Amino acid sequence: MPELRDRTSSAPAAKEPRRRDRSDRLPARLARTIATRTGISVMLVAWLVAIGLTAPLQPKLQSSTTNESAKFLPASAESTQVATALADGLAENGETAPAIILMRAEAGKLAPGLLADLDSALREVDASMGSVEGWLGMPTLEVWPGPATAAVGVDGTTTEVPAVVDASDADTVLEVVSELRDSVSAELGGLPVETWVTGPAAINADAVEVFGSIDLTLLAGTSILVLVLLLVIYRSPLIALVPLVAAFSAYALAAGVLYLLIDPLDLVVSGQTTGIMTVLIFGATTNYCLLIVARYRDELVRSDDRMDAMRRSVTSTTPAILASGGTVIASMLVLLLADLQSTSSLGPALIIGIAAAMLSGMTLLPALLVVLGRRAFWPSIPRVGGRASGDSGPWRWLAGAIERHPNRWGAATTALLVVMSLGFVAVDNQQLSDLDFFTGDVESIAGIRVIEETLPPGALAPGTVVLESGEAAAGEALDAAIGVLEASSAVATATPGPSRTLADGRVQQAVEFTMDTNPWSEEALAAIPDLRDGFADALPADAGALVGGPTAQQHDIAAANRRDLGVIIPGVLLSITLLLMLLLRALVAPLVLLGTVIVSFTATLGIVFVLFVGVLGHPGVDPGTITFIFLFTAALGIDYNIFLAARIREDAETIPTRAATSRALATTGGVITSAGVILAGTFLILAVLPLL
Repeated sequence: MPELRDRTSSAPAAKEPRRRDRSDRLPARLARTIATRTGISVMLVAWLVAIGLTAPLQPKLQSSTTNESAKFLPASAESTQVATALADGLAENGETAPAIILMRAEAGKLAPGLLADLDSALREVDASMGSVEGWLGMPTLEVWPGPATAAVGVDGTTTEVPAVVDASDADTVLEVVSELRDSVSAELGGLPVETWVTGPAAINADAVEVFGSIDLTLLAGTSILVLVLLLVIYRSPLIALVPLVAAFSAYALAAGVLYLLIDPLDLVVSGQTTGIMTVLIFGATTNYCLLIVARYRDELVRSDDRMDAMRRSVTSTTPAILASGGTVIASMLVLLLADLQSTSSLGPALIIGIAAAMLSGMTLLPALLVVLGRRAFWPSIPRVGGRASGDSGPWRWLAGAIERHPNRWGAATTALLVVMSLGFVAVDNQQLSDLDFFTGDVESIAGIRVIEETLPPGALAPGTVVLESGEAAAGEALDAAIGVLEASSAVATATPGPSRTLADGRVQQAVEFTMDTNPWSEEALAAIPDLRDGFADALPADAGALVGGPTAQQHDIAAANRRDLGVIIPGVLLSITLLLMLLLRALVAPLVLLGTVIVSFTATLGIVFVLFVGVLGHPGVDPGTITFIFLFTAALGIDYNIFLAARIREDAETIPTRAATSRALATTGGVITSAGVILAGTFLILAVLPLL
């Protein structure tokens, strides 16, 4: 490659700085360990043993996940405290959730004769469900169908019967709802009605079922996509398979280790956690592989000894991989500060995943490449004296153009990103709820839509207020609480529930209420803080109230997400800045790199808002999703800055910094672009899931 000259100065060229001796550094020692016959054998055997021990644990990881959003709330949340009080004995059956059997006449109204047939069929359903663990019956069946105005909707076509399900375990909810749907289909199938099993229990069951196959779907989809992209990039079938083997190995190791740490670390692992970990491992491992493979190919052009070529490759790329992975790990540590357990537990899971990706990239991949040798690149086998990366092509042209006019390129790129960021403030973002969770035709959501049209929707997800007071103030507290609920325009009904006396002599009482609108609507969610403020003002001094139930849980989750977003963004930025200062041993360069990350995040968010809310008409972007967008834009986006900066620092030891920057862009631009496309593709696989 012809030497690139610094065009900013006409002064005589300074004496070339002497390249520092790296023979005793960690990368050099690692290179000498791997790039030997003994080292290769040890690495391959070690990975085979590790995979053999951890791969069987992956199915167990899936059985240990939970996907009920209420389980993710911190213990301090009011809705969590209500659920705890009910499970501890305030409610007769402990922690429960309603399942609604919804029936609509196929033609005309529900005539008395059809209601009688439905009554008989529902009693058969109740009897058949009696032996199902977690089934707590249909409490209102004895008075159903009751007065026609209460049993049938305003148009006379639709009616519902609630059932009670033990909600203490997600698998139990799924089993009960599944059996209930089969029983309803069998007993009511011959009657001229449409039926749905809906309500909070059914929503939870549908979520568990969707997440049950998430890892297999993502693993298969990600593998196929990565293989196709690698084939396009390398145009070599063998070299395309090597990164895939490394990614599979990293995934097997990470999944097994995560399962083993669930109980010791008390992690709450969701299907979302394992899904994101899967795509992160494949994306990050492939990124590291692209970096090593590109450098290895260049070294094969310079040396006819593949062991020597690999030693040079590992020595050169290990600092960038360690810096990149270390930055991601530092960012994920910030997640431990999150209130939502689904977010805080995501931190350890992704740390395990990125550590496995780094380990696979720095040990297994080099061993496989050395074993395969030059034939891994067939049919484009690199020959000594051939053309190295960066000698020509679009990135060589771009590097030269930026070197000639850096201010123009910097200003134009910054202006473009700022314009893209404007979508963040131009689009009105709405709160999401469980009803927005699914994108496909899910029975629980379809049933809720029918109820919205024909029946009072509040009964779908009743809320609970738990009062606690001294014995003398119990009656006054109950009257005041019911008064607050009845005075609220968002509440339809308020009914006293069970009570109990605690060990300290205080009285705990439950008040059940239903919303006057869809319990998951924005109006219902907005009413929760007003109710809580109302109780604080109206109750006697010796009493307190906690508001819980599905609506309150959704409100608390949204509040926790907003709080976490405010903690995670500055925490990640601070950790990245400090780590970059340590790695680059500089003050200005880390701030420049951080600035590119921030403007990339705001531009991404602007595009997301315009595309998904403005163009595609999605109801909104969840605060948790915004957290993930920032997390991966920052933690993974900084990878590419590090890849470029590490090469600049290496080349700047022998040529002026400006020329080193141009050379680094020419040689790593293709790697960064390929890595970005593959990482974007792996995350795009999430779009195949029927989840918003």
